[in-house]
Amino acid sequence: MIDMETMYPEYLNDFQVLVCPSSPWAGPALQLWDEGKNPATTYEEAVAEGHMFLNGVSVHQNGIIEPCEVYEHPYVYFGWAINPTLFQATEDYNFFENAIENLVGKITNPANTTQQCKQYADEDWIFPDIGIPSILASSRQAYRLREGIERFLITDINNPSSANMAQSILPVMWDEISGDEASHFNHVPGGCNVLYMDGHVEFLKFVPQSGSEINKGNSFPVNSGGIIIHEASHHGE
Repeated sequence: MIDMETMYPEYLNDFQVLVCPSSPWAGPALQLWDEGKNPATTYEEAVAEGHMFLNGVSVHQNGIIEPCEVYEHPYVYFGWAINPTLFQATEDYNFFENAIENLVGKITNPANTTQQCKQYADEDWIFPDIGIPSILASSRQAYRLREGIERFLITDINNPSSANMAQSILPVMWDEISGDEASHFNHVPGGCNVLYMDGHVEFLKFVPQSGSEINKGNSFPVNSGGIIIHEASHHGE
């Protein structure tokens, strides 16, 4: 969920950083993305659909990693501020799943222009009105991550440390997780590392749930909220 063409090389100058050593398909970045030794279905689809072109020329297997080739990596980046404490009831997860499906539908709608799709991915996320209370207090939207966005989560304006506390609970990036496939885990069966907005990293244990039960075992994203994001970006896998 990272647009590599906007990240490389100004903000990320080494693609190997995106490879978790604990990933079941860890290897040299060149092998994963240029040579095609990548088992992910999203990568295979990108190749089949002709997404790996630069200025009209295919760059697949040319010995150089181009940003357009970097499909599917062991880390998940989610660009909206999601307060992990607000996943409490089953309805919260149901709402989140509907909202994600609505968002992905807009971003990937072939009827939209490329510019429209990028705009949907870059603006605040307006939740669809489906008659379920918002997952973000009384808000009907999730804000794009940006400097200062944590103030929208502050409940005690008289507490000078509130801003730091808010940043410390906002997940930005984490190890890939899945509800049922070990191959989608970097750390089987333990859990995943989560990078928070204040810059600290914390390892959260994954608590398996039986059957189709909503996973409330740990804080977002190491619960059904994170699994919903994974499935939405992997066609339900």
